[in-house]
Amino acid sequence: EAWEAAGRDAARLARARGLKEGADAQFKKGLFEQAAEAYGEATAALGEGDEYVQEAALCYGNRAACRLQIRDYGAAIADCMEVLGHDEGNVKALVRRAMAYEGLERYSKAAADCREALSIEFAAGGGLTALGHKARECLERCKKHDPAQRGIPIPVRA
Repeated sequence: EAWEAAGRDAARLARARGLKEGADAQFKKGLFEQAAEAYGEATAALGEGDEYVQEAALCYGNRAACRLQIRDYGAAIADCMEVLGHDEGNVKALVRRAMAYEGLERYSKAAADCREALSIEFAAGGGLTALGHKARECLERCKKHDPAQRGIPIPVRA
């Protein structure tokens, strides 16, 4: 479970969690640059290695959201790659990366991420979540900008 010590360094986790919670508050106030910096401090407090990967992924994902807000698309993509490197099926990271690619007018890459996110959503059943709807809207915009994307189907998962 994220943020529970369970044999890990409780002080390190508490420090990183405090930084993340501060970043969350800044994000809610629309202070996206400050929030991005604080999420970065939280990941630095966690350090390298697999022991804190779940917590770091949350911080990277949130920092990607900040970076999308300030149109720092390349950095948003890098943060999403950090998340996807540990959880390739993370729909939130796929949609955020798709939106960043769209911002850079890299429509084929954006569309591919949207299709992957939608494939995961459809396989889960129960209809599309809000993220799924964002992915579908992004995919439709990509198809308008890059007609070659129109004929590519969403992959079906078993």
